[in-house]
Amino acid sequence: MNTKAVAGIVIIVVVVAAVAAYIALGDDDENDGFVGVVYDGNGGTYEGKDTYRLTSTNVLDNMFRNGNYQFVEWNTKADGSGTSYHPDDTISFPAHGYVKLYAQWSTEEVYSVFSYFESIGLPQTSDISLYLDGTRLSIVNAASMTVSGSEVITIRYADSCTDWTWNGEDSMFEFVCDGQAYFLMITITGADDQMGFMSDDTPCFGFVPTSDVAINVMVHQIQ
Repeated sequence: MNTKAVAGIVIIVVVVAAVAAYIALGDDDENDGFVGVVYDGNGGTYEGKDTYRLTSTNVLDNMFRNGNYQFVEWNTKADGSGTSYHPDDTISFPAHGYVKLYAQWSTEEVYSVFSYFESIGLPQTSDISLYLDGTRLSIVNAASMTVSGSEVITIRYADSCTDWTWNGEDSMFEFVCDGQAYFLMITITGADDQMGFMSDDTPCFGFVPTSDVAINVMVHQIQ
């Protein structure tokens, strides 16, 4: 047998299967004989469509957006009372039909948070970290997470950063690191009721998100 020819046939079959799965993406038409998985946004949309479909048995990541509501999981029932599935789970569907998965959304709106940290003159940026509800925000690169309701950022610092004080009016804190005085300022877009405060010896900053939030933190030397 010509092994090169056999290998060529296998490659062609794999490529054709992949193309078929890709072509299956599109609007949901439940009466056209489609076999596979239909994904329903259940209130969410993707590129203006409320459904898409795929022939793969691997459950996909969510592609829908539903305002500020956060995707939770897939479910075989729109109200979440059916069987739950998560991305990368394996799902089976009838040989001559389809199974439908509905996106499930959080019951409260959530907002994306991006933090940016600019340090000028601070000996080690790792000496200061920002935490939101126990989750560390990046102090070097942009990081994202979601928040809802009234939120508080806590500022944790190494032993070399001492004498933290809040100016009592807005978002500025002062501290000393290795004998050098600095101020740290937090500014947030997409939030109301912003206010700094000290909780025991811990600098904190409270805010209420109103949209996607950008948290900007700047550290400067005090000359």
